[in-house]
Amino acid sequence: GDESGFATRRGVDMMRVFAERGLTAAGHLIRIRELVAENRGPDEMPPIVIVDRDGSVGAEVYGTIKAYANDHPHEFVVYGFRGSDNARRLADLFDTTRDELWNNGAQWVKLGSLPRNDEKLKEDLHFFEWGSDIHGRKMKATPKKEFRKELQRSPDRGDAALLAMWEPSEVHRDEER
Repeated sequence: GDESGFATRRGVDMMRVFAERGLTAAGHLIRIRELVAENRGPDEMPPIVIVDRDGSVGAEVYGTIKAYANDHPHEFVVYGFRGSDNARRLADLFDTTRDELWNNGAQWVKLGSLPRNDEKLKEDLHFFEWGSDIHGRKMKATPKKEFRKELQRSPDRGDAALLAMWEPSEVHRDEER
């Protein structure tokens, strides 16, 4: 029942955020290939595509897109993101990578721009609050189930925008080589 969120950005400018319902894993791949073709310049490096790979649906979508990217490495590079994983970048401050994703988004918005006139995106990003884990030691972003309860839907546009803002650690390691 959830929509699938998509977001494109260039530098710190979020170009477009939208969602579609009813896509299969192959449908996700088709949509991503269309977005890459629409937004990539002829002499640019392959763009980075970040896919939410949490859950069975996310794992299937990621697997389909990753298999294609492996066979077509010059079209785009794909990274999977699992919000349920333990925090890696700031593990002393945050519990999960989803918490790190929200922190990254909060920092990014100070520098970047978001599409205007998208009420769902605004709702998705403004409902968020910080709490703490059960031990009171690490910061926790508002749980997704609370978003769903309050908004009466999944925050798909917000999730897509946050993933578009994320830069995988692997990218920086690749640049160092």
